[in-house]
Amino acid sequence: MQPRRPPLNPINAQSTAALSGVHIAVTTDPAAARTAWQTLEEAGQSTLYQSWAWCAAWRDTVGRARGITPVVVMGQDAEGRPLFVLPLQLDRRWGTTLLQWQTWPHASYGYGLYAADFLPRAGEWFARHHTDLAQRLPAFDLWALHDMPAELFAMPHPFAALFNLRGANALYAMDIGSDFAALHAAKRSGETRRSTRKRDTRLEAMGRLSFGLPHSAAERQDVLERMFADHRNRMAEANVHGVFDDVGKAFVHALGANDDAGSPLLRPYVLRLDDRILAVKLGAVHGGCFWALISSLAAGPERKYSPGDLALRRMIEACCAEGLESIDFASGDTPYKQHWADRVVPLFSLVRPRTARGAALWLPVAGYYHAKRVAKHTPLLKDLHRSIRGWLPPWR
Repeated sequence: MQPRRPPLNPINAQSTAALSGVHIAVTTDPAAARTAWQTLEEAGQSTLYQSWAWCAAWRDTVGRARGITPVVVMGQDAEGRPLFVLPLQLDRRWGTTLLQWQTWPHASYGYGLYAADFLPRAGEWFARHHTDLAQRLPAFDLWALHDMPAELFAMPHPFAALFNLRGANALYAMDIGSDFAALHAAKRSGETRRSTRKRDTRLEAMGRLSFGLPHSAAERQDVLERMFADHRNRMAEANVHGVFDDVGKAFVHALGANDDAGSPLLRPYVLRLDDRILAVKLGAVHGGCFWALISSLAAGPERKYSPGDLALRRMIEACCAEGLESIDFASGDTPYKQHWADRVVPLFSLVRPRTARGAALWLPVAGYYHAKRVAKHTPLLKDLHRSIRGWLPPWR
């Protein structure tokens, strides 16, 4: 069944009336919102996952393949100054139209782009006017806004009053400075640092170690392909298959090809032993923060010396040297995140029906996410899941 499309008007002219001093416009053509979008991206508050480059690459690859309809909500003051941009999408599933954050599920966080002076009052504004906003959007059946951090940029999420479901994961991040040695000493004990130096020395004895970014666009794309292969093999060891399909890989390659203003969006940091790639730490820089995305680790005898940990430390050191303010490790409770992060922020969802069709889907969706959280935070269930996965047939 083809996705149900909203009207093709680029801007909904009926949505221009002011709500508490904020003029609203809704568009199904992201290009019509690009000026306001990029203005807030440069001067406001947003995450990597709401950047124009991220969303455009996703729409041209995954979004197009899945038949997703983008919907962008823009808020402006009386002088026409942008106050917020909400990149949303309509996804037709199980005969139901879901309202989601744009690029979900490839966005680690559900957020928007906000003017810094609007953000302190954004929570009250959205709590009061979210129903009015919904009436101005193309028809949908179920609010399905996931992975929203309880707070970001030292402010509550603008939709915090609407949260109704706790997520299974949390956001992990840390502030950094220019002195990596001091940061390392603060985060890791002396015994741990001595142990890592011994492993590093043994790894260095196996050949010539090098670390850094690719020197050309072609090399960057080659590194991404090697990363996909190593990550796929690593996941297969846990009996997980199909992590990156062709469309997902095309999305990452599209990001890797983005060289606006002569600065690549993606930063695939590579640890090599002689000419062989041992580990890749892929991320991107946005708003003074390094946003970690994907890690890969090659098979081989070098694994016993923890090349992934060495690559992580070198990556953090490179971020310190670049003068970045923070590193976002994304969601997921991997041990290294717990060791390094100084901020752990829970994630929430807004799952709420808007029509009778949405009500029929609400309970299964809400139940799934609740069960996922319970299973993930119950050690017995978590261990049972790992055991079962070990003898099940390969699954995607």
